[in-house]
Amino acid sequence: MVVSYVSGRIAAKIKARVPDHPTSENVLKYSISFLINTILSIGLALVISIFTGKVYETVVVLCAFALLRRMSGGIHLRSSFACISITSIGANLLSFVSWSSSVTFVVNCICLVLIGVFAPAYSHKRKKETATSTKVLKIGSVILVALNFVIGDAIIAAAFLTQSLTLLLIKLRR
Repeated sequence: MVVSYVSGRIAAKIKARVPDHPTSENVLKYSISFLINTILSIGLALVISIFTGKVYETVVVLCAFALLRRMSGGIHLRSSFACISITSIGANLLSFVSWSSSVTFVVNCICLVLIGVFAPAYSHKRKKETATSTKVLKIGSVILVALNFVIGDAIIAAAFLTQSLTLLLIKLRR
């Protein structure tokens, strides 16, 4: 609610300064709310990680999750508050994962199957989705997950598993 209000006020001020710009106030508001949401999610996650002593690990979670999410799609939460809260708390919880290499391998396999079957999946309809773009996004997602077989990082595997499960949630809701 607060993010929506602030982004609306900023968008209105921008539109008042440049009224002839072709971008509508609603598009500005959406873009600004996206930026505020992202900044608050990352910022809160990093502040919490300072107190837990897991800054590096939290950054790894945020980057891994975001990269895979960008290619594979995923669920959108209904409110900015939920998004900010779940992202920042979830990233910090995942930063404590310390699986053995065999567990990491199994989780990577699970992620590869989930991504291979369900990616890309979106909780909303995309305007410019084509068969080619879908195939490219799926292949990119699979390659990204497969890279963790080489890296073998448990925290990356946990972030990928979390993201992969959001794809399953989308399919179950349909």
